[in-house]
Amino acid sequence: MLSYWKHKLTKLRTDKNPKRWDALTTHQAPHKPILLLAIMDLMEAGRITENRIEPSLELVDAFTGYWRKLFPVGKTSTMAYPFPRLQTDGVLALIPLQGITQPIPPGKIHSLHKLQSCYSHACLDDNLYVLMQGAESREILRTDLISHYFAEVIRAEIQGESRVNRLSAQYTHYLLDKGTLTPDEIKEVTVTRIVRDRGFRGALLPEYDHRCAICKVRVRTPEEHHVVDAAHIVPFAETRNNNLTNGLSLCKLCHWAFDEGMLGIDKNHKILVSSHMRAAGNSAAHLIGLEHRPIVEPVHALYTPGGENLAWHRREVFVR
Repeated sequence: MLSYWKHKLTKLRTDKNPKRWDALTTHQAPHKPILLLAIMDLMEAGRITENRIEPSLELVDAFTGYWRKLFPVGKTSTMAYPFPRLQTDGVLALIPLQGITQPIPPGKIHSLHKLQSCYSHACLDDNLYVLMQGAESREILRTDLISHYFAEVIRAEIQGESRVNRLSAQYTHYLLDKGTLTPDEIKEVTVTRIVRDRGFRGALLPEYDHRCAICKVRVRTPEEHHVVDAAHIVPFAETRNNNLTNGLSLCKLCHWAFDEGMLGIDKNHKILVSSHMRAAGNSAAHLIGLEHRPIVEPVHALYTPGGENLAWHRREVFVR
């Protein structure tokens, strides 16, 4: 079974056009292999525990991490390309949403929005799923994918990104009080900013349904990009506190205003607005109008912003 899938995964149908794809990806489109790598990373981290692969934000983040290792910032893509097209390779089967009798054909799906509008998830081939669940066989498949689809000069970075994905997902689980990390893993997470930040974001933002806790805005692009940041109340550098009670989901503007002391939160979780917001020359009526309104609370009360953290912000940052 393993030898069959070792061979099959190195024969995926890919776009082999040297004008579009450079030597780093052996002159072929890398979408399918990096999606498979991302799936295995989340499996190893305990974030995928059944044969149900959803086009989730967490999977998008893992896929995007690999993509950014390979291409400059301006060259973008979407997980929507490989996700349905792996069905034609016999790797997975797409499962339509309940009530959808004529879903969009896989070849015509070019955005996550379209994918999510007609398919709920995908199921890997049963035998492949078993292999990906096993630590030894999963590592063999991962190594084969990396060595076949990526140039030697970039393989170490791809391996490194795989570790970042796995640790980030494990750290998300850990922050939600559902997982464990060894002391060495905790040490690595807290000193590796990309892992720490990605894990914190993965745990915090779903608690607020990707909505700004202050202005309540919620914007999601077709490619699962969100307008909100995972913001610390007390900066991590101050106390190294990455607990979710030290976090808020904030849009870019409210994040800036909160960090600059133009916005705050009182002990009753009502919004405070600095008097300086009303200074001559400022045009901030939409922010001023938020004063005394309640913030959006997280789904689980366990992660409610900590009173001591909010008090620190009012004392040290907020401008009266």
